[in-house]
Amino acid sequence: MPRYQSRLGTVIFYRKHLEEEARIAFVRAKGALSAEEDRLCHLMGQLERVLSGFSARQLQGMTAEEVDIYHQFIKRQNNSIDDCKKAIILLAQQAEEKREALMRAVQDKKAIEKVEEIRKEAFIKELDKKEQNLMDEIGGRQHWRPPRRKER
Repeated sequence: MPRYQSRLGTVIFYRKHLEEEARIAFVRAKGALSAEEDRLCHLMGQLERVLSGFSARQLQGMTAEEVDIYHQFIKRQNNSIDDCKKAIILLAQQAEEKREALMRAVQDKKAIEKVEEIRKEAFIKELDKKEQNLMDEIGGRQHWRPPRRKER
């Protein structure tokens, strides 16, 4: 009995490879986004602690130099937070692009696999049809065989 040989095996293997690469790129993009969001939370927490420390120090009395140092730090921290927010927006866009690329890769692979499945089913149907024809022919030969004469 002839065996089905896939003509699309290499294409399917390549599509799986592309899907895996897209999946890895998406995971990396999500990881970078998550890291940047964690960094933003850390910066904002640090700013809140400095501001509460600044308020407490103001009640105790501060010199102009100390106020200036706090002011410079708060200004740098706000700039860092703004930069981090911009980076998060950019990384979120990149992650969305990677997700869309992954979805396209999955769809392409599934389309090729579906074509391969259809071809395999057609091959099996053709093989079954040939086998049925052979069985019909064998059955027909036995049924229509002339009766043997009995020799005396």
